[in-house]
Amino acid sequence: MSNINDFLSKCEDSLAKSFKLVDETAFANFKRIHAAFQNNRVALRHFAGTTGYGYDDVGRETLCKIFAEIFGCEKAIFSPNIVSGTHAISIALFGILRPGDTLTLLPGVYRQGTVAIRCRGTQESPIVIQGKDRENTLVTAWKSLDTVTWEPVPGKPFVYRAAWAEDTYGISDLANKRNMMPAPGADDMERFRGTYFYDRKEHYL
Repeated sequence: MSNINDFLSKCEDSLAKSFKLVDETAFANFKRIHAAFQNNRVALRHFAGTTGYGYDDVGRETLCKIFAEIFGCEKAIFSPNIVSGTHAISIALFGILRPGDTLTLLPGVYRQGTVAIRCRGTQESPIVIQGKDRENTLVTAWKSLDTVTWEPVPGKPFVYRAAWAEDTYGISDLANKRNMMPAPGADDMERFRGTYFYDRKEHYL
């Protein structure tokens, strides 16, 4: 037992600097969050229920101010109704883009569904969408899986796989008008029927 205690003590001593750094970072973040609550004078009234319409919702407005102060930005929108990163980007673009503006995309591949841009310009003042690097900025549509060759996975009934080199963020079953849910991992697909999993390391879908 003494050997185990000595070993644990040595481990704690060797990690003391790392633990101290974690504690200092946590305390600095706590102070910043605590100051944001104080500066925005958070009180019991901010936790009162609302009608759900969002008009004059002082609790929601104050929460957004708190997040803006914590992250050091001009303004913020914080809401459980923002369901994904794509949703958040779409809201930001809808609120910012105006006729005559230009949206510049950084180099990368933008597939249909990655970002939804529903803002409209006018014939006189269109909204221009351009790539920062013409050679390395690509906007593509959905890719069909109908031509992919599927093979059964040995030892896993009802599970099939196919070679797939494209980064995959979602799969839609257009025939049944539904989006497939991702499985936690390849080994979980038998338990979660009707799901998909993309192995980015092995490039298999």
